[in-house]
Amino acid sequence: MPSFDLSRLDPSAHNSALFAALVELRTKHLRRRADEGPGGEFRAATQQARLVRRLVRLLGRPNSKIVDVTLSILGNLMLSEAARKAVSIVYCC
Repeated sequence: MPSFDLSRLDPSAHNSALFAALVELRTKHLRRRADEGPGGEFRAATQQARLVRRLVRLLGRPNSKIVDVTLSILGNLMLSEAARKAVSIVYCC
């Protein structure tokens, strides 16, 4: 399965396109990789904090559906120790 294009998570994107990208990320890329541990193929991107940074930026959107899906994805990613370390590096002190 091809990897997900992180540029689709552009905060300036239209709500419907952004919501579709988030749902695809959650359903096709994160859940199908559960056998590899939480976060699956995105572990490397999360360690570099690119995915986490993009997702956190979306939390300020006024659209509650986008915020809900974003929080769901972040929650799933935070089950991984590597993702938690990436967040602490980017957002700590």
